Amino acid sequence: MREFEADKDMFKSPSITYAEKSRNLNSNIAYKFQTDSNGYVVSGRRFIPVSKICVVGASLIENKFVRESCRWNTYLEGLFLYQNIPVKVYNAGYSGATSLNVLNTLTNKLLADSFDSIIYFISSNDYSAIAYSDSYWNLTKDHSNLFLTDYESAERNFKNLNKDHFESIVKSIHTTALNFNQEFYFATYPNLSCERVVSTINEMLRSVCMEHSIPLLDIDKEMKARNIDYESNFYDRRHMNEIGSKTLSKMLYDFYMSKWDLDTKDHKTVFKKKKVLNNKISLSSESGELNIKSVCSNDFLKTSNINLIFSIDNSNSEKDVSLLVKLYFEEIKSVENISGLSFREDIGWHFLISAPKGKFLENSYHFEVVFKGNMGLVVEKKDSSTKVSIDSIVLEIIESKNS
Repeated sequence: MREFEADKDMFKSPSITYAEKSRNLNSNIAYKFQTDSNGYVVSGRRFIPVSKICVVGASLIENKFVRESCRWNTYLEGLFLYQNIPVKVYNAGYSGATSLNVLNTLTNKLLADSFDSIIYFISSNDYSAIAYSDSYWNLTKDHSNLFLTDYESAERNFKNLNKDHFESIVKSIHTTALNFNQEFYFATYPNLSCERVVSTINEMLRSVCMEHSIPLLDIDKEMKARNIDYESNFYDRRHMNEIGSKTLSKMLYDFYMSKWDLDTKDHKTVFKKKKVLNNKISLSSESGELNIKSVCSNDFLKTSNINLIFSIDNSNSEKDVSLLVKLYFEEIKSVENISGLSFREDIGWHFLISAPKGKFLENSYHFEVVFKGNMGLVVEKKDSSTKVSIDSIVLEIIESKNS
């Protein structure tokens, strides 16, 4: 299957060549990806959801070169949480995927994970796949359904697309989901640049869905109806920037809020977000510590799921930098009520975050604690020979009203 390895934190940067061909894409930024125990790209926030949404697709949905806090799945999840609705959103996008890959992923993975709803954004890679004589079963490096040691070369005939195979795969995906009583929608690819390849795939999808009464979320048509601007929302013809990610998130949020009965009064989750560091702080050999005495506070012992988002500038360093974050609580219920943090007698409660060399980045860390009073933090740089700056720290807290 085309999927990420489970339980991984990764940083990805665009190549200089790719960045130069794109709008406002910077090769000096490292974009964080984190996956859960099943290999889904997630926000990392910890909470018990009332509903789970999964969106699958190729690089459009993977949304690789966007900061984690602005990636569509993180932002969509936040829109629900701001209404105190704990909906967990899972990103199953993987660059290069075709509809045959998605059928495989649906059958062997998604159906087993009990999602309340799944959306598949049709892959533009299908256009190339069905242009080979072997169609989806080609063995080329870019469009094969398999990961191989040795790939084959093959010519494509774009004048003779195997539309029958496309229709059969779409119907197979729909039937598979239907047979397992899985709420499932196809979605068109947002084609604001009016690219011929994507237009063709979208029209083929609309035709199949109409003929066979398959549920379709026509995001492409909806974006154009809303006069969404291409240059503001995409960094190239097929990939969304941060603005585009938020635009898509809002549309998906509107879709589910209109479709599902999600009364905010029925839920007991409280979501709070604030900046706890606004001014850039440099950590050097002379001043290697940042101290914030009160990041947040509780009037009584309360369970808090905490997410700290660090914006870091390590662009001038030739070394990867590791930052030690020490946390202080006035009162905790017990050691058993802290998860996600490490403890040492000489350090106390702490965690480590990394900053790749020569990069700007955003890195986040999540933990759960039952505490009362103030929570403070100290950030220390482990290598005294390097210099790194923290531009900002954002705090997110998810709590239960009855905790």
